[in-house]
Amino acid sequence: MQRYATDLVVGVDDFRDSGWQSAIVASKGKGYVGMWEALSGAAQSATEAGKASVGKVLWLLSNACSMMLTPSSVNEPFKPFMVMNGSRTSLPEDESEAT
Repeated sequence: MQRYATDLVVGVDDFRDSGWQSAIVASKGKGYVGMWEALSGAAQSATEAGKASVGKVLWLLSNACSMMLTPSSVNEPFKPFMVMNGSRTSLPEDESEAT
């Protein structure tokens, strides 16, 4: 499933208008896992509602919450939060400047 068009450009105003704060509040203090779940759910809902820019912002924030910091690894400080059935959550190399 493609979450958003690769050529869709979002800016600061899209982040301000995305409602990400509501998703974080909905995570109810469950840490990054809860934020990842809440943001990805909100992203999917926004995308399905035709709000592409809002969906992309929420997907990007969700991706950031799905990385696990491993400070002892100098070369790969981030690991996927979850690996299952040949899939994994996001890593920094999954994103690009164009994202």
